[in-house]
Amino acid sequence: MEILENVSAWIPVLLVVDFVATSWIVCHSLVTTYILPASREVPLWTVRSPLSSDLVTAWALLGMYFFVLFHTLGCLASLWVYSYRIVHQGYRIPKGAILRQKIVMQSLPDAAAARHWFDLGFRPNTCHHCLQTADFEGGEGLGSFLDRMYHGKTNKGKDLGCIALFDHYCWWLWCPVSLQTQKSYLLFTVWILVFHLFSLGVLCWPMVSFGTRWPYPPAIVATTSFPFVFFWVKKAPFRAQWINQGLRNQTHSETARYVRNLPQQAWPMGIAGPNGFEHVVVSFNPWDLGTMGNLRAVLGDSIWEWPFFWRIPRRVREFGTHADWDLPFGPRWAQFMEDRALVIPDGISLAPPPLALRHDSSRRRRGWTSEDS
Repeated sequence: MEILENVSAWIPVLLVVDFVATSWIVCHSLVTTYILPASREVPLWTVRSPLSSDLVTAWALLGMYFFVLFHTLGCLASLWVYSYRIVHQGYRIPKGAILRQKIVMQSLPDAAAARHWFDLGFRPNTCHHCLQTADFEGGEGLGSFLDRMYHGKTNKGKDLGCIALFDHYCWWLWCPVSLQTQKSYLLFTVWILVFHLFSLGVLCWPMVSFGTRWPYPPAIVATTSFPFVFFWVKKAPFRAQWINQGLRNQTHSETARYVRNLPQQAWPMGIAGPNGFEHVVVSFNPWDLGTMGNLRAVLGDSIWEWPFFWRIPRRVREFGTHADWDLPFGPRWAQFMEDRALVIPDGISLAPPPLALRHDSSRRRRGWTSEDS
């Protein structure tokens, strides 16, 4: 396992080499085999007759290749930019975030501990790691803390502090998977597959092109396809990441704390009501917005912006800025709060209605209506 981790830790470097080598092979295949020979025979600016189908296909494939390459590299570059900021500068909450206590907040599983920190003016989900390093006497407190922020470390043990929706540190992409990097991370797992499949398709195209022989030895094709095979045969849980983060709106940290190895899910929440702090535990994810709602939260409100890494989801920009919650709650939590409001508080009993009101016949005899006072 240690050997595999050491090798996998250099995957970003291998990826850069792979992109350069694959781009050279694909461009050489299309440009030198089709585009340049055609332009030498008849310059493009003098062509009056329709271009050959092979030449048109070559130009189309070249354009599509650079489109796929741009989005694949863009996702990776976005991951590294955010990762550099988080690792070297720390995670920063949006400037408009409201840090005070709110009506509904995430809570610690221990009700007594959650109530203790709430009474002191902190959030009831205070981080244990931050408590150990905080210097209250020296004026260094816990810092800014919102819902669904979890403590993170790199694979080498570097402390990253608390990060919004921290899932895990991806040591073979050199990035912490969290609220800011979640979209680029998930998209990269798709674009890298599309990139290698499309590259292989371009190299295989001469085999089906009429009158064209296979221009490259099998070793080159095998070299080009190696990263694709490595990524998807290697035990990389891409499917599980999409299901957990994309479809369920749930991080690895939350799965380990509130779901895994429990008889049923146990999500602790805190409600600040008129009678003080109330600790509740629900058997569902309060932030589960449904399949489409979760995908829109992770990838963007519009389906048309899902494939593009530069389209930042709204919840990344608005994290913590709402007056009543840090992240939108799902319909099940809304129903829970509605049902909870209908529950009769302790100490209040309902007396039975007068005898005359229990029978419709009595009402009819007296002629009562809803307007009687």
